Amino acid sequence: MATHYLKEVRGQAEACLLTTGYSPEVQDTVERMAKIPLPLLAKYQLINLSELMRQNCTSGDRKAELSALHRAMSILQKYGCNLANPKRPKYWRTVKHNNPIFRSTVDAIKGGRAALHLYGYTIQRPDGLSFPDDVTDPDLEKVAAVTVEVMAFCAELELFIKETHEHPEFLERIISGPQQEVPELARQDLPPPAPAPAPRPAQRPRTAPTSATPAAPTDPQRMSCTVCGDNPSIRCLPCGSLFCENCDEIFHHHPERTDHIREKLQPDNCKICGTSPVSVQCPTCARRLCLPCDRLYHSHPDRRDHRRIQTGLATPPRALR
Repeated sequence: MATHYLKEVRGQAEACLLTTGYSPEVQDTVERMAKIPLPLLAKYQLINLSELMRQNCTSGDRKAELSALHRAMSILQKYGCNLANPKRPKYWRTVKHNNPIFRSTVDAIKGGRAALHLYGYTIQRPDGLSFPDDVTDPDLEKVAAVTVEVMAFCAELELFIKETHEHPEFLERIISGPQQEVPELARQDLPPPAPAPAPRPAQRPRTAPTSATPAAPTDPQRMSCTVCGDNPSIRCLPCGSLFCENCDEIFHHHPERTDHIREKLQPDNCKICGTSPVSVQCPTCARRLCLPCDRLYHSHPDRRDHRRIQTGLATPPRALR
């Protein structure tokens, strides 16, 4: 399963980074992590990289925005590797605001300082950020965990920019989909990485019969998985949110949410919004969508030429281009 493989690869990368500071082996491992087919909010536990993308891809010049984000993540990667290196630089305790590289990369994007705070640069000084005075050494395990996420996302961004990403839809949904209110760039909904507990028998989540009156908001523009933006299949009544099966399993694994009652969405609704009735069928994608979601989904250049069939009793079937 992808989530188990993710834990294995992440652990290998963090251990290698702590041993070597940086090496080709670390890079090879984080590149494998970048290629794991999981949404960003399921893959990255410490930094809300989905929100970082949303905040920095708003002007319409996607190529320039993604390149600027990639440059910033590359510099953040170097900060993390320097801290994890057994031979840290002499002035590792501070990041100066007047550093031209910092100003033109990390500080030039929205939310660029979130990773620095996670590294341990939590004190705001007149001329920059620093570690607290009573801290003699970085928290190396946390630094390694954050650095691995930064490195993996940097690799994933590069694949997306070069159009060689095996699952570009995970990033495409974030940029093109409806904006969601996720204000914190440092993740608060998931606990910090910890050693995996001893296996225990799997427990099925309690489910309630499908209700004719949905408990969550029914605005079609918001009908997507709250975590990854993918097609929702489950509604959580206490959370008032929608999830795909993968994200539901991860999100409700948290001890405070294991008892939440969830319900299955109607299976014949649009596969993207989950609430509107199906109006269009795409044989190429094997998807059945409502008209608004079809227009949005097939506006992507790679899907624009898909030939779709309009369904429903109101109008006779016809081809859509």
